[in-house]
Amino acid sequence: WGNDPASGAHPVNRMRVLAVAMALSVLAAPALSAQVCLGGTDASRGWLTLGYGRAEGNGAITGADFAWRLSRSFAVFGEGDATAYPAPDVARHSLLLGGAYTVIKSNAVAACLTADVQEERIADLTIVRVPVGVSLGWATTFANGQERLGLQVEPLFGYSRESIAMFAHASGLVSGRAGLVLGYGRLMFGLAYERVFNDDSRWRTRARLGVAF
Repeated sequence: WGNDPASGAHPVNRMRVLAVAMALSVLAAPALSAQVCLGGTDASRGWLTLGYGRAEGNGAITGADFAWRLSRSFAVFGEGDATAYPAPDVARHSLLLGGAYTVIKSNAVAACLTADVQEERIADLTIVRVPVGVSLGWATTFANGQERLGLQVEPLFGYSRESIAMFAHASGLVSGRAGLVLGYGRLMFGLAYERVFNDDSRWRTRARLGVAF
């Protein structure tokens, strides 16, 4: 199987060269991290923000959230907040901790599988939710290199359990999150919207201000 002088390089050699070129192009492309899936940008390992917003039922939300990238593909995130309602309605307190694993990434877009555990308390009522979703993120850096913009959309499906005293009720969960983050240097400003679609369908929206690390 010698080379045909009239045909130039052997087809196998041309395929090897093409495969090497494609591999080098993939390795040279910037790999987005799980930060992008969470509505942040790829310029930092994590962030901490404080937030204030409104919830259905004329509630006022105060809280904080964080994210931290443990590797290029995996990040953890968490949130804690309190929602106060006009008297005589009682306040809601909630905690959330979860993780995001990158499954698709390109120059500006990333997709992650996410899962988290949420606990919410309303007086003696405890609600535990375990949503699992696919978070789609997009991020870009402007020409000056200082300003960054990130966008997140995340549909969620999961399990919800409500318990009070010795009584409990379990049901399915359908919800969604969306967020927009603008960064300048280490400063971050964002808007976040969440909605739960079940028997007590509710929404909440927050403004967030924080710092990237």
